[in-house]
Amino acid sequence: GVAVVQHDAAAAGVPLAGAEMDDGSGLSRTDRATCTELLTVLNLAYLPANQPVLDGLAIAGQTGSLADRLNGTVLAGRLHAKTGTLIDVAGLVGYETVRTPLRFAYLDNDNLSQAALESREDAVAESLAAYSA
Repeated sequence: GVAVVQHDAAAAGVPLAGAEMDDGSGLSRTDRATCTELLTVLNLAYLPANQPVLDGLAIAGQTGSLADRLNGTVLAGRLHAKTGTLIDVAGLVGYETVRTPLRFAYLDNDNLSQAALESREDAVAESLAAYSA
């Protein structure tokens, strides 16, 4: 499985320098991904054939793993993202449409509670929403 993922990712133009795939699931403590790699995969999702990937992203305050997050903020209904969590690791990759469409990838590796990691993710997303350029 790992060989297939690596082959297909490389063929699609995903930069794999810095990536580490040990089991293909993304759940191994030894798997590693970079923000550049994740953002490239997100950008590939904008190709017409990959629309189901974008359609499947959680929406802040509405669906999936973001249904109970960022309610009452400018991001509710405007942040579409994939969340990812392991012990001491959290990730948020997606796009928001507050001012102009903005795509982002955020990874956090810290010895914090899951609630604290999610709070940081939310703060980063809110900071991006306030970005004026």
